[in-house]
Amino acid sequence: MGVLHGGIQATLLDELGGWIVMIKLNTAGVTTSLNVQYKKPVYILKGMITVKGKIVSSNEREAVIACSLFDGTGQECATGIMQYFCFPERIARAKYHYPGKDAFYQKPA
Repeated sequence: MGVLHGGIQATLLDELGGWIVMIKLNTAGVTTSLNVQYKKPVYILKGMITVKGKIVSSNEREAVIACSLFDGTGQECATGIMQYFCFPERIARAKYHYPGKDAFYQKPA
């Protein structure tokens, strides 16, 4: 008990990948592949879980994102490579309610 389910770990990695597409690539996308490597159990009582990611490659139609999940002690417990189909921004706005990357930043008071 106290171990984070692998499906939840995969979801967290994929979720971050989707946010990277929206904020860094300025569009919406859908996951076309997800490859997760589980390295160590994630014990939820060890503290806050952290997920970090970066763009590996991208073009107009697709992006490859690499993400890592760390436990509360900072140990890398899972990694994921995700591939996304990226919509043209006008289609992302019209069909998928993409608000534009500025919507993700808080305006100064």
